[in-house]
This record gives sequence, structure tokens and C-alpha cells, in this order.
Amino acid sequence: MMMTLFVNELRLLWRHGMVAAYALVTIAYAALASALPSAWKPLALTVLAWSDGVFFSFFFVGTSVCLDISQGTFRVLFAGPVRALHYVAAKAAAISILSLLSSSAIALCARGFGFSFLPLALAALGACLLAGGIGMALAFYLGTVNRFMMGAVPLLFLLSLPVLSLSPLSTLPLVELASRLNPAGGVMELSAAAFSLRIASSLPGILGPALSLAAWLCWMALIFGPILSSLLKKAAS
Repeated sequence: MMMTLFVNELRLLWRHGMVAAYALVTIAYAALASALPSAWKPLALTVLAWSDGVFFSFFFVGTSVCLDISQGTFRVLFAGPVRALHYVAAKAAAISILSLLSSSAIALCARGFGFSFLPLALAALGACLLAGGIGMALAFYLGTVNRFMMGAVPLLFLLSLPVLSLSPLSTLPLVELASRLNPAGGVMELSAAAFSLRIASSLPGILGPALSLAAWLCWMALIFGPILSSLLKKAAS
């Protein structure tokens, strides 16, 4: 069942033009990163990998859910043995793979094999589960693509705060605190580790950010899991 849902999700992403959009973004990001001086590439690739996972997972998952709502997909989907967890897992897996392929292609074009795959993969998966889950909940709550786009602005602003940790403002205690307490902060640290920007890409170096991200995901699952399940049932009724 899961494999069928996953394949269908990839087909929907292709049909809705999201794969083509991801490809265009990947080409643009790769061209930009390749043109930068070597000294700037670790910082640029860290930000691009982070934004690829967080921003695009948020938008693509959210808009995909809005399209499913408008097309009445849930009434058909949940008439069978499909559970809410199956739907969420299939969508997360599809977007995670696109994000990881995109980030890896950008890194390969800019630095060859001069990056670590494990933290990059963890960042892509974590970003999709985290930002994609938030985007999914917002999409169920707002219902349409237009309303989702409007409601996404304040949430994306909050999720983008970890970028300040890479700026000269990172020395300010408030900025550091905001970055560490932000759900997307772990994704930023893992993205940085992939290009050895601030922490080592070895297992001990990525353990802290990975555990922080896992803690956020567990907390979100406990708090928002029942809410998301209720919204799914409502959409299917």
C-alpha cells in the first residue's frame, strides 16, 4: 500500500508541475553556486540546501494538499483502508527524495564530491517532515491555494530566523537564542555540517543537531498529530 501511495504521489507531483519547478530551481541554484568564489561556496551551499528543504517542502506539500482538497481526493482515498499516517508518510517521502536529489545535484555541480552526504540527507528528510508537516497543517486549515499562500508568510518568516545565525548578527545573544529554539535550526546545523561550515561532518558532530531536530519532530507529532488526523478526516467527509 505504501509503495502504491508513494508512486502515485510522485505522479501527482509530476502532473502538477512540481517536479519541473524543482528542476528549474536546481539548475538556477547550481549555476549560482558554481559561479561564486570558492571561499563563499560553503556558506552559499549551506543556505541553499537549507532553503531547498525548508521553503520548498513547506510550499510543495502545502499546495499539494490544497490541490487534493479541491479535487476531492480525500473522499476517494480514505474510502479504502488508507490511514492518515500512510498519506503523510507517502507525501513526505516523495518530497524528501526530490529535495535530496536537488541539494545533492547543486552540491555536485558547485564542489564535486567535496561534501558529506549523511548530514545533507538528514537535513532534507528533517526539513520535509518539519516544514512539510507545518505546511500540510496550514493547508488543511485554510483549504485553498490562495489562502495558503497568504497564510504562509508569517510562518515562513519565523522558520527563516536560523539564517541570521550565519550572518554578522550571530554574535547577538537574542539571535543565537532564536536560532537554537527555532524548529528549523537543526536543519540549518545539519546543512552546515554537510559542507563543514561550522561543525564537523562526522557522526559526533552531527549528533547534536540531529537529536535537536528529532526532538522537535516528536513534539510536533504529539501536539499536532491528533489535530492533523482530525483535519484529514474532516477533508474526507
